[in-house]
Amino acid sequence: MDRRWASVTRMPDRQLAHAALASYTPDGALSYGPLPVSSRWAWEFEPDSFTTKAAEYRIEFRPNGNTEAHVRGINRAAVRRAYEQACAKALKVRSQNPYLDGVRADA
Repeated sequence: MDRRWASVTRMPDRQLAHAALASYTPDGALSYGPLPVSSRWAWEFEPDSFTTKAAEYRIEFRPNGNTEAHVRGINRAAVRRAYEQACAKALKVRSQNPYLDGVRADA
């Protein structure tokens, strides 16, 4: 357990959070079929899952050369819209993945 929560005397907040993920290879193909938006209860001490925003996304570059779009939020429709935006951005910036030189050299 995170030490920040060891002395908490109140019940931490909890939200039903929706999430979606897409992973693109360096050539722009999906690494796997698109997954549906999933939902689960998230506690505020789970920073990768908990949010109070309708939807938010982040793009991450992976060492294998893939570019991932992560979306989460408390509004399922907003998460779906953000997912489309995140996928478009991931495809647009995938060539900027700093790991691509190593992946190409290994190929």
